[in-house]
Amino acid sequence: MNKFNMVAVVGALLFPCNAVLAGQMYNIDPTQSYVTAYTPTWVISSYSLSLTQDGQFTSMPTWGTQWNLTSFALSGSFDGYTEWSTWAPGVGHFTIAQTNFNVGIPSAVSFNPPSLLTFYQSTGAVADLSGPCALDPFYGAPPLGWSCTGFSIGFPANVSGVIEDSAFDIQGGSGGIPELLISTYSGMSPPTSFDLGLYPQQYSYRIVANAVPEPATLWLLFLGIVALLYQTKKAQMGRVSGSNTGWLPVVSKLFPPNFSRP
Repeated sequence: MNKFNMVAVVGALLFPCNAVLAGQMYNIDPTQSYVTAYTPTWVISSYSLSLTQDGQFTSMPTWGTQWNLTSFALSGSFDGYTEWSTWAPGVGHFTIAQTNFNVGIPSAVSFNPPSLLTFYQSTGAVADLSGPCALDPFYGAPPLGWSCTGFSIGFPANVSGVIEDSAFDIQGGSGGIPELLISTYSGMSPPTSFDLGLYPQQYSYRIVANAVPEPATLWLLFLGIVALLYQTKKAQMGRVSGSNTGWLPVVSKLFPPNFSRP
């Protein structure tokens, strides 16, 4: 096997194997990723009679807040780091770092997805993080008599999804019951602002991302394509030149098909 064949084989084998690598950059797909949160609008809840300055009665509307579940597109990027357990085979930690999330949710809503996920190599399934012992043990065998006890404060933030090859797809939420507080206001027109402290902190999300091929992988792909094109062209030239070599063309010239013997 010559050098060009070796490059072609290596490029063909390595390029599709986009395993989750440490420090891999991921681009978020905004067409499938989103954050859902509650946003308020002012609606007329009732009317009351109000006395104007000229002594006339007028109907004054009373405005109240109406909370709407709104979906916002999520885009951006992050770095993903994978670490495999030395104690539990096939169990990995996926750390999300260098996040660059672009989402148009109100600033009062603190969007904070998990930065550490546990997943299984065989299926790619993400482990549920709602329990206090979901991530243990990982780095080694637990001591004799080891047991995990604890309790969660507040509502659990459940996470599910799949991490496999170069694909990343998780969904979850902040948990809890939203406190949809009602604020009222009397006036002919609604207020132009809303108290940010009244926003509920509950949200849900989905993050779909794909790994960005590293420059070394792109170079392997390029070299593999060049080598394959070279081998194809070389094979075609060999077939063409092979048809004009050997003893058959010589015989054809000496004895044409339409010759006649004396």
